[in-house]
Amino acid sequence: MHARSLVLLSAACLGFVCFDTEAALVSFASDTQPSQPTFFGDGAGLLDGPGVTNVVLLIDDDNGPLPALEIPAEFRVFTLLGAAVSTPIGGGFLHTHTISTGTAFGFFDAGGNPLLTATIAAGGVLTSIGGPNAWGGTATIQASDAAGAITYQWHGAENPAYGLFAGLSVGYDDAAFTLSNLRTFPSGPPGIPLSGGRPGGAWSAEGSFSGTMHFVPGPGTYAFVAPAMTVLTRRRRARR
Repeated sequence: MHARSLVLLSAACLGFVCFDTEAALVSFASDTQPSQPTFFGDGAGLLDGPGVTNVVLLIDDDNGPLPALEIPAEFRVFTLLGAAVSTPIGGGFLHTHTISTGTAFGFFDAGGNPLLTATIAAGGVLTSIGGPNAWGGTATIQASDAAGAITYQWHGAENPAYGLFAGLSVGYDDAAFTLSNLRTFPSGPPGIPLSGGRPGGAWSAEGSFSGTMHFVPGPGTYAFVAPAMTVLTRRRRARR
């Protein structure tokens, strides 16, 4: 079952000038490596891994007639979590963390070249329902232009049939990750204890992703390099 997201807008406006945009829906169901989790964290930090995280990236033509593109890729992500705001809900607590300005994630080919990168500039959150001082076994990470700012950059070949054009996205964009099997790394019980409003130690999770992105056909803003590529490339070099 492939994740799908809802396209809300088909035109973007900058100031008083509007541009026709093309939508692309992007997703992955899970990583393709059975021997490791999709996400790894330690305290405030949240990364992919702990090793190389391979996925099959699906790109859909806005729910049109074409089959989804299936692209093997390496997934990378980096963010820092703010202290939780914890709210009683039902029989548990909803823990809400802001994620750092400049949160970056992306998808890279076997040679380490970027295919698709994204930067969350504002408004991103991680939420989990658990006990008064612990996450439960699941969580979500969300960001959208409806309540913040997220920008994608397509680095691959242009493909108008799928709404893929070189440059930065323009218009409504969003991203959502689901995390499951949250546990203390490497094999603790489900749930993550919090210390000072953040995870108190190393943890891991399986995950999936879906997002919506809009690009302008024709000459775009490719000359501008989104911060995501710089952050993720630097982190990849540090791992080697």
